[in-house]
Amino acid sequence: SLQSRTILFVPSYYDFVRVKALFKSDGTGMRYATLSEYSTGADITRVRARFFEGLVDFLITTERFYFYHRYKLRGARAVVFYSIPAHTQYYSDYVNMLSEGDESLSSTALFSLLDQHSMVRLLGSARARAMFRGKQHTFALA
Repeated sequence: SLQSRTILFVPSYYDFVRVKALFKSDGTGMRYATLSEYSTGADITRVRARFFEGLVDFLITTERFYFYHRYKLRGARAVVFYSIPAHTQYYSDYVNMLSEGDESLSSTALFSLLDQHSMVRLLGSARARAMFRGKQHTFALA
């Protein structure tokens, strides 16, 4: 099931454009907004307010947006990482943006074999190696 108030963190601008086009062509009427390094101050203010008020279900952001602006995106109940961030501190920053007091919070990170170096920076070599060599497809981190 789809969860409202979800931040979709996309590290590369190329993937951001692809995800944005996917949302646009979906045809289900999902309410989404985007924030990138090219967003104006007025756009950022408007999108952040709409997301916090629940008028936008999905907020698609780029890693470079957070690099340049460092806004706290309030009201998030879920974070989905399209790929592991190049700056590993951004992972914990975005997870810490999840609304406190809400019991249905979640963080999901999608990764592939190409993300091995990023996973080592995020989790350490032993945990990352165990994840890539294991038979599981889903991992829970605390």
